[in-house]
Formats: sequence, C-alpha cells, structure tokens
Amino acid sequence: AAVVSDKNVAEEQQQQQPFTKFAAAESRMVPKMKDMEGIITTSYVSDEIQPESSLVADFYVPNRHYDGDKSHPFQLQIHHGPVQSFSRPTASAVVVASNEACTGGVGVLRAITELGGSSLLDAVTALSTVEHSKYGPIRCIAGDATMVGPGSYGSLSCPYIIFAVAPWSETENEDYSLLFLTAAYRSALELAKEAKLEAIAFSLLGASCRGGVENWKKAVRIGWDSIARFHGYPELKEVHVYAFASREVNELMTVSQQYDFLEKKELEPKYNKDNWNSF
Repeated sequence: AAVVSDKNVAEEQQQQQPFTKFAAAESRMVPKMKDMEGIITTSYVSDEIQPESSLVADFYVPNRHYDGDKSHPFQLQIHHGPVQSFSRPTASAVVVASNEACTGGVGVLRAITELGGSSLLDAVTALSTVEHSKYGPIRCIAGDATMVGPGSYGSLSCPYIIFAVAPWSETENEDYSLLFLTAAYRSALELAKEAKLEAIAFSLLGASCRGGVENWKKAVRIGWDSIARFHGYPELKEVHVYAFASREVNELMTVSQQYDFLEKKELEPKYNKDNWNSF
C-alpha cells in the first residue's frame, strides 16, 4: 500500500488552495476583525454586513481653487456593501485593499481574486516583482498602488483593478502607518488619473486591520479626506466608497459633515431609509 506522508498531504492541500501561502501573512488580521465584532454603532445603518451594496449618501465635490489651480468637480458616493458589486464596464476601476503580493489573502482581496479568475491571476502574475519575501513575491510595497488592465476579469464588471497596500499597524509606528495609508490612496488616485478613468470604486484601505477602535476610525477618516480633497481631473465623473461594515458607514456619514465644501444631494425615494436620513 502507498504510504501518504504529511508532506504529501500538505502539498496536495497547497494545490487545492493556491492562495494558502499568502493567507499565512494575512492571518494576523483575523483576530483583530473578530475583536471588533462587538464594536458596532447603529445610528444610521442597523445591520453589520451587507451581502449586496446599497447607496447611502450622494455628494457633489465642486470646483475649488488650490493656490490658483482649479480642481475638477466629481460625484462622491457612499455605499454600504462589498466593492465587488460595483459595475461599470468601461473606463472604471475597483481599488482593492491589498497585500504586497496583490493576490490571495482574506476579505475583499480574496473575493476579487476569486471573482477575477484565471485572467486576473495571469495579469497579476505578469506584474513586476519588487522582491521576494518568505510569504511570496512582493509586487507592491506599503503606501503604494499598482494596476492591471484594461481587461476582462472573470465575473468582475470593470476593466481595471487597482491594488493599494496599507501598512500593518502591528509592525509600524502609528503616525508612520497613517502617512503611508494616505500615500496608498493618493497613489491609487494618480493611477486612475493616468489611465483617464471616469469612475473609481474604493474599498476602505486599512480599516479592517488597524488595531483598536480609534485606529480604524482614523483609517476611515483618512480615506474620506484623501478622496474628498482630491483635485480630480477632466475625465473623472464619479468616485464610490464602499464600506462593508455598518460601523464604517456610520463613521463615513459622520466625518462627511465636517466638509462644508461638499454638496449633499437628495437620494431617490428608493434609497431613502429612515436610519440613513438623520442628518
């Protein structure tokens, strides 16, 4: 009889789960996500997780002046739900909260990787490698972003995917981490600008892996500030921010009130829910 060693079993499991080697690097995130499960506020959104996305708020970012330079106006929307539900087949991108390998992992990155299928995996594999770590190839460093496209990626409904890497709060000074988080947002926006994209859909970067309540709130606020203060560019028409958890939606709704230059638009009746209209 054939003898099956532990090594053989491990190799077979590795083949069945091609992203296992990257999951090890991400596993530190899971306990923190579980620790924060009970920290939910329900002022505006009552449920914790949305399987499908719902429009929560719609803003207009007007033309403004920065040291004599004009910015370009665009629409800015908050959605409750997964960013992979974003659908626009032309001139658009989804910005994924990514690890340095730009594949596998957990959460939105794993969902995008699986929905994108072999065509997305091939595109990611073709990206240049910065260096190799014990977890696999590093294709994008913390505080930066990289992009694949245009292409057709599985069941995803956009031609570009932008991978933006937030720093790990466990291994970096907090102020240092938040600066790199801002840089990741700006890098993603600049890539969209270079590609002259008309629509960008962001998952919240760093909000799920920041340690402690105040830290994840800072991550959400930095994301909103980075996008709301973006100068825009002529082709940009709309930016969408997707928050998967209700606490993130609530924080986005709260922080948006601090930006007096934003013009809030009335939602269509189908979007109006009592617990989303308390402002």
